[in-house]
Amino acid sequence: MKKVLLATTALVATAGFAAAEISLSGSASMGLQYTENGGKNVSTNETVVNNELDFTIAGSGTTDSGVAFGASIDFGNSETDQQESHDTANDGEAFVSYNGFTVTVGDVGNQTKEGVADVGFQGIGADDLVTQADTGNYDVNASYTISGITIGASLGSDSQDSAVSVSGAVSGVSFGVSSTNIKGIAAVGFTAAAGKKAAVLAKDAVKERQITEFSLGYTMGAVSINAAMSTTNYDAAGEKDVQGTGLSVSYTSGAMTLTAAMSDTDAAGQETNYGVGVAYDLGGGLAVKAGYGQ
Repeated sequence: MKKVLLATTALVATAGFAAAEISLSGSASMGLQYTENGGKNVSTNETVVNNELDFTIAGSGTTDSGVAFGASIDFGNSETDQQESHDTANDGEAFVSYNGFTVTVGDVGNQTKEGVADVGFQGIGADDLVTQADTGNYDVNASYTISGITIGASLGSDSQDSAVSVSGAVSGVSFGVSSTNIKGIAAVGFTAAAGKKAAVLAKDAVKERQITEFSLGYTMGAVSINAAMSTTNYDAAGEKDVQGTGLSVSYTSGAMTLTAAMSDTDAAGQETNYGVGVAYDLGGGLAVKAGYGQ
């Protein structure tokens, strides 16, 4: 009976993918990075080569009743300071959508809404002190969009991390508000005990915390301004709450865009991050970018 059920499931899945539209997209970057005092890997040379490749395979379709569905997966490879990273397959997601309501499962993201720009072809960290892009671990995402306003929520079914947000844009002004609750569960493993497996929860070193974020952006002609603030409140006694702020300004003239960005925090011992950058669009999907920062 099990073999019959498995065979039937495989046939249904094959028919679904055959009916969907399959697309392939990707990006690549290559350049030089100079980091004073050797950079992250304590390099012999302060100037090293950096390159990154990323490709996405996506499939999508729509039923006769108007239900949209799809799935995507990423493949990537990068090398910095002659240290290569192989991503055979990651960020696998599947979704269904109807009348503005979308549910996505897989390696989904959180509800971060800062929007402060970074500079350089790979980014130099000018926005790091306010950015919360990698905070939390989630596998379910739901969103609803109406009249230009999007309400979103992310949930980790095992990590118990959760996040909610509201964002939108009206007459050149964009905004975002989000609240994230991190439980601090980093992983779930198993250990052998008396011949049986027992679940073990590993706690994140940063502990449980609540993160609130606000962002505001304005675009007028060639000028774009984005500001953000994030506040992290720790549940553990003795942990100091941390607030971060960020600001970026971009100006576009023809094919060239100039950007200045900064971020700051009241965390002990941390100085302000800042950077300036330039990007020139050569057309056809090719651009030259450079950045400098502290």
